[in-house]
Amino acid sequence: MLFYLILGSYVAGFSCLIPIFIGLLSYKILDRSSKTVFYFLITSLVSVSINTLLANLGKSNLFAFHIYQVFEFCFVSYFYSVSVKGLMSKLFPYLVLIFTALCIFNFFYIQKGHSQFNSYTRSLEAIIIIIYAVIYLLKQSSTENSYRFGDLPDNWVNIALLIFYSCTFFVFAFANQLLTEGLFVNFIAWTSYNAVLLLENILFSIAFYKCRKQPIISLY
Repeated sequence: MLFYLILGSYVAGFSCLIPIFIGLLSYKILDRSSKTVFYFLITSLVSVSINTLLANLGKSNLFAFHIYQVFEFCFVSYFYSVSVKGLMSKLFPYLVLIFTALCIFNFFYIQKGHSQFNSYTRSLEAIIIIIYAVIYLLKQSSTENSYRFGDLPDNWVNIALLIFYSCTFFVFAFANQLLTEGLFVNFIAWTSYNAVLLLENILFSIAFYKCRKQPIISLY
């Protein structure tokens, strides 16, 4: 069971290579929002590589999750500020600054970076991104365009993020408790997480593929 859990983590974690490869093929025609997703995936790959290396060396990698989260939130927030525009663009810098400050405070004073998973800020991040995704859907539904929903790359990215953060919220929230549970509970929780992560990267891949098929339209 442990073997399959580790194998699943490797497969899901490095599945970001699939959309990265497709993104490279489409890079010249990507707009700002799609390039933001591309660089987000590059950052994810770097984070997964560092975490895997530290784990194989028998060293704690919990601090890496704290650091990566700041970059993750910046990229996702910027994606929505570009795609939705309006108020989202104005709030973007303030949200990033406030969230970064919360992450730093959490790292040093609450859930120490060397010993605990950043479940508090990770859960908060998930809630904020779910709100982003809902705002995007509301904006998209009120915008008239000649393209079908599935033809727009940003729609695939939004669905990927909405599914991922909605489905993994409770894993984030109870990550530290999971560390004290048995192997079976962890297998169920993290296998579910890995499955959703894999799905997210597949949806990102579709988004980049759509960039090669249709003009990219951002919502105003």
